[in-house]
Amino acid sequence: MSRHVVLVGAGDLGADAISVHEALAAVRRPAADPPHRLAGYLDDSPALQGCSVHGFPVLGPVAWLESRAGDFAALIAVGDPTARAALRRRVQGFGATLATWVHPDAVRTSSVSFGDGCLIMDSTSFTVDVEVGRNVVVNPGATVAHHARIGDDAVICPGVHLAGRVVVGPRVFLGTGSVVAPGCTIGADAVVGAGAVAVADVAEGARVAGVPAKPL
Repeated sequence: MSRHVVLVGAGDLGADAISVHEALAAVRRPAADPPHRLAGYLDDSPALQGCSVHGFPVLGPVAWLESRAGDFAALIAVGDPTARAALRRRVQGFGATLATWVHPDAVRTSSVSFGDGCLIMDSTSFTVDVEVGRNVVVNPGATVAHHARIGDDAVICPGVHLAGRVVVGPRVFLGTGSVVAPGCTIGADAVVGAGAVAVADVAEGARVAGVPAKPL
């Protein structure tokens, strides 16, 4: 039997995840036991306890999952890559599995793979031989070309375009509308600012912006 899913994070990305949930629910077969059934949110913010977000309850803090890991899968809904990585490790330490949601409107070929815990939103496109790691968010309108590699816990914001043979390291943040030119590598923990165009490799931990992208 499929497990219910809890969204870890009841903020903005958690709200956005509802769009994927609703799209998946709309196309499911009535007799199916879909792996995307949503139980509610988990969030450590005291102000959110007992609240409802888009019609789904905040069930408790993240620790709520520790004694229920066998009954619920977790989908991290936090937009900061470092925080995503920490939460992934935490829920996996409880023994929970990671849910993966892919919007039905996402375009992909059979040679595209998504790791556990990915949240892939609408109007995204993946061509051929693309590998997406664990716990990655790809926001609406992003495109990923041939032979690209995206590392664990990365966040790809709306309208990002990754050209062929791009390598995106773990915990990278690619800002809205940014572009990575063919063959470039974005090092682990780097940040590429909104609208930036990376035409050369970006070092680990660097923060770049502008056209062409330069260190801040």
